[in-house]
Formats: sequence, C-alpha cells, structure tokens
Amino acid sequence: GIAETVQQAQDKMHLESLLNYVAFNRREPQRNFLIDEASAPPPPPPRTKARSTAAVTASVLLSSGAGDMPAASPAAPVTEEAAEKANLEAQMVLKGAMRFKRSDVAKQILGQLTNSQVEISEKTYALMIEAAVLALDLKSASDFLMKMETSGYCPDSDLLDKVMDLYSHQKTVKERERLQSSAASKKPPAAAQAAAAAAAVAAPP
Repeated sequence: GIAETVQQAQDKMHLESLLNYVAFNRREPQRNFLIDEASAPPPPPPRTKARSTAAVTASVLLSSGAGDMPAASPAAPVTEEAAEKANLEAQMVLKGAMRFKRSDVAKQILGQLTNSQVEISEKTYALMIEAAVLALDLKSASDFLMKMETSGYCPDSDLLDKVMDLYSHQKTVKERERLQSSAASKKPPAAAQAAAAAAAVAAPP
C-alpha cells in the first residue's frame, strides 16, 4: 500500500544518510604497495575538490569546524537556522544508525554537534538514546540521557522505560553469568568424580 511505499522510501533515505555520513567521516586509508627498488612508488590518488551532494549530512555537521583536528580558534556561534538544519541532518543519520544498531555513530554526532556549538534538540537526543538502546550500549544510553537532562529536556516515560529495561536485562545477564561461574567453580573436576565413583565400586561391601 501507500503507507508501506512511504516507509520503504524513508528507510532508504535514512540508510543513505548513514552511509554518506560514515563515508565522509572516514579517514583517508593508508596506502600500501610493494615497491620495486628500481622504480619510484606510484603517485598518490588525486584529491576531489568538489563535495558531492551525498556528503551534505557530514558537511552540515562539520561546517563550524568540528572534526578530527582541533580548531585553531573557537567556532563561531551557530545561527538558529543552521542549528535546526544540523539537527535535522543528524536525525536522518541517527535513524539509519538505529537500523544497524550503531551507537558509535550517535557518539560521533554528539561530539561533532557539541564541538560545533550547535544546540542539540530534544528529538536528536532521543534518537541518540534509541540508537544506544538498540545497540545494547547501556553506558552510552545513560550518557545521552544525562546530557539530555542537563540541557533542560525532560525525557518521556517511554524513553526512560527503554533505558531501564536495558539496565534490567544486562543486570539479569550478569547475575546469571555470576551464578554459572560460581556453580562451575564449586563443581568437582570430572576426573575427580570418576575416581570417586571407581573407588566406591571397588570398595568391599
């Protein structure tokens, strides 16, 4: 139906935003090649000067100087319009990150928006938390939640329930692992059990 077609188009758009973001922010790979002693190494690949429209997400997020290298001077204040656009672009990437359970992308976006002095919106924070929960990354989800509250936003009950459910799940898993480890340490080795059984059989009545 129409609703399914619209959903598929949105999913594709979110996926493209995520792929563009990851590709644009990936550092230039190290060139490795075998060099003949009698010849010079091949020339480096040419750098592309023009940015494609596919890199719009990362270019917005990095427009105020955020990136791997520290800026020489503090970033200029971001206008309300630019902040809104940056948040919208970030949300597109985060929706793609949620599909692939990539909490690392959410952390990168948080750092870039913060370094760019972009005021992060409530919805952007919520999507960061959602991405972390889906990735079973409790620490990041808690960090995002704390930063969201510090920024003056009040997370809704559904979002808080998801974080608490993740906390309960991980606590249960850790407790089960602890009990299994404890039981294994108390269990006598198989060789000792076999020797005890043999001794009991060989003992005279």
